[in-house]
Amino acid sequence: MPAATPKSQLDVLAEAETLALRLSRPVQVKKNVLLSLVADFMSAPRPDRERLRETLELLRSGSGGHVLRAGGYGEQAKAALDILLSVFEQEGWTEADLKSLFGWTARLLQVKPVDSPAAPPNRTQTSPVQPRRPPPPAKPLGGLSPKGRDTLEELKKKLQGKENGDKR
Repeated sequence: MPAATPKSQLDVLAEAETLALRLSRPVQVKKNVLLSLVADFMSAPRPDRERLRETLELLRSGSGGHVLRAGGYGEQAKAALDILLSVFEQEGWTEADLKSLFGWTARLLQVKPVDSPAAPPNRTQTSPVQPRRPPPPAKPLGGLSPKGRDTLEELKKKLQGKENGDKR
């Protein structure tokens, strides 16, 4: 099998957007779930895509208990595993491309919900913008207590004396 040629970052980003969209339906997969499933692959100096595929298949079959966890993690993991395994059916992805794909997808999952475009705010329901209060006035010498100011003044005098040749 000939070696795959690296994809352009534009192609990788386009595929990451598609993957992020797929990971948002029907269960919204969070960034941390995605990264927990591909962590070894992402951190390996020489990633092995076949090993990742085998690991994902083992996890999908219940090994490790990922799909059995509560709190929504199990549902997210199960949905993500099915979708991630379909990535391996696509031809032409190098290991570096896959790393980039998973990284961009995680970033897209973190930035915004991918299943709905951002709607402009409804001006009739928002509260009026309130002006910011000015910051409080600065305290002299950084708000030191009188004792702290006295200590600072003593240190200042000692330093001035040392600069003038005083050996206290």
